[in-house]
Amino acid sequence: MKTALKLMLLISALFAALPISAQERMRVAVLDLKADGVSTKTASAISNMVRTDLVNARKFLVIERTQMNTILEEQGFQMTGCTDQSCAVKVGKLMSANKILVGEVNAVAGTLHTTIRIVDVEKGITDY
Repeated sequence: MKTALKLMLLISALFAALPISAQERMRVAVLDLKADGVSTKTASAISNMVRTDLVNARKFLVIERTQMNTILEEQGFQMTGCTDQSCAVKVGKLMSANKILVGEVNAVAGTLHTTIRIVDVEKGITDY
């Protein structure tokens, strides 16, 4: 239940970033969340849940993971270790994304905690 609430807050934060007169949907990329004390499979599953929720909101153009991989391979860009903001901005620019989501999944005392930051690709700053 807490995860669903947090995802709704994330989507709400993205809605707040939309200009009121926006005719086009915002292009959003979601990097795979970093696994910290959890399996990469768990972090990947949560990353996919975030992508799915953004697609289901029907307010964003969400860049598919396979499309991201293809573009990055064509550009010779290595995603290994790409978890900081400057790397996320570079990836976002390659994807022609307006916003890129980065973060991590941690396990603390047997509970999963997800931290996601919304980075404005053009400005190179964290919005939320």
